[in-house]
Amino acid sequence: MESIFPTSTGYNQSRRKRKKKQLSPPLSQSLVQLWRSEKQQHIYSTNIIQSLREFRISAAVDA
Repeated sequence: MESIFPTSTGYNQSRRKRKKKQLSPPLSQSLVQLWRSEKQQHIYSTNIIQSLREFRISAAVDA
């Protein structure tokens, strides 16, 4: 019976390389803070946009 997994050496080596590339070094504290501030800015701007849309809708209904 044939195996469903490739057994070539090239396949195994490329698979090992992919696993190594997926590991990322730990982020520095400043990068984490920068990411958090960008994330907070995105949330803040999204909330503002949502509020403006709701205000426009309510203003259109009142008019």
